[in-house]
Amino acid sequence: MNENAFQIVQAGYDRLGARYREWSADDSVRLRQLQVVLDRVTPGSTVIDLGCGSGEPITRMLSERYDVVGVDASFAQLAMARHAAPDAMLVMADMTGSNCNQEPWTPSYRFMRLAMCPRIGMQPCSDPLRGGCGRMGW
Repeated sequence: MNENAFQIVQAGYDRLGARYREWSADDSVRLRQLQVVLDRVTPGSTVIDLGCGSGEPITRMLSERYDVVGVDASFAQLAMARHAAPDAMLVMADMTGSNCNQEPWTPSYRFMRLAMCPRIGMQPCSDPLRGGCGRMGW
């Protein structure tokens, strides 16, 4: 994603703040995806939550069982995620950029919200998922 597009996304989620958390907390699709992770990934594994948002409920629930790295573009969302999942490592980054290919950890699973990636950014967004992960999902 180019820098201008990233800043627009970042500003939008910063502005939405807690309203985004309220809207997304009961998302049945995400909760079903979470259940797949809980059923299949060994406790204690490293899980990267790309597009973690406010951390509710996904990052919080993942961090109860796994070592979680939450990645989001929004300062406001990450501040809420810090309260939701105090043990998670939180990173402010553009998940569509190459910086997702350079993480210093080897995840067992990547939890990802592809809907958060602009169509033009889909290839870079999905490339980090193709190598090095035994289990992948979104």
